[in-house]
Amino acid sequence: MAGYSFGAGVMMQLGAFQFGIETAAYQELSRSTAWRWAAQGRIGQLDGQQFTGPDEETMTLPGLIYPEWRGGFGQLDAMRGMAGKGLPLDLTDGNGNRLGRWVIIRADETQSVFADAGRPRRVEFSLELRRFPDAPAETIAPATATEAAGVSADAPAGQSGAVAQVRGLAGSVSSAATSAASTLQRAADQVQTAVAPYTAVARETLGGVARALAAVGELQTLANRTLAIVGLGSLEISALNRAQNMAMRAAGLTASVSSASAMIRNSAARLEAIGATPAASTAVSNAQAAADAASRLVQQTAAEAGKIKG
Repeated sequence: MAGYSFGAGVMMQLGAFQFGIETAAYQELSRSTAWRWAAQGRIGQLDGQQFTGPDEETMTLPGLIYPEWRGGFGQLDAMRGMAGKGLPLDLTDGNGNRLGRWVIIRADETQSVFADAGRPRRVEFSLELRRFPDAPAETIAPATATEAAGVSADAPAGQSGAVAQVRGLAGSVSSAATSAASTLQRAADQVQTAVAPYTAVARETLGGVARALAAVGELQTLANRTLAIVGLGSLEISALNRAQNMAMRAAGLTASVSSASAMIRNSAARLEAIGATPAASTAVSNAQAAADAASRLVQQTAAEAGKIKG
């Protein structure tokens, strides 16, 4: 989805993970693209060449994190968590240009300059991505509200207290935000294909999806920063302060994501009034469901964070 830009400091977004100073800043971006040419032997001449299509495309992102300054701990774990889900992730640059779907092939980490308890003050990383073939628009699975997972402040087994609850909630929110962002992006892809003939409606719908994506991205960043700040050895009072901050920040996103749903709902009404094609109506309906799910995620996050009392 072009024409939408992230907030200041965001270099690129993979799934719901945003690369930047506040998380993980890559120092270089290396991209390799190849094409296939099949050789056909010819007697006494150079081999003939038959173009057979695109070949592998890869991207390497080496970077650096100073956890105690910015970025925090847990950024590489978040990347590994996304890779472990075994799903392609949408890649979008800082100007909002969609670069297609990619999969994480490898994540390398080198820690150095250690503090007490072996906590690294410098973390070098390298992320290797491979391009995933984009599915034709008609084969993209519909985005539905049921894809949005609920969130909770349940502490992991064997742990209790505010620290465990806050970390449990932040991890749950981070995972749910990744899913919500992927669903919203697929919905945007469907809208761009099916609603293109209705220019004004497409623009309004994509604007609503972009607004919902921005809210989900902020929620993801909030969850990741909370995980980075609230470690297993943190004080209870520190964890409670982060829970209150999480509740207030999530509540502040409610109006934005609700207005996104309202924009898309208005688009659906306009399509119905002009008798649009079933494909266009379905695409906007899917976008509406995805935005509504994002709205529920934001509201649930604020409510669950507000319940944490230690």
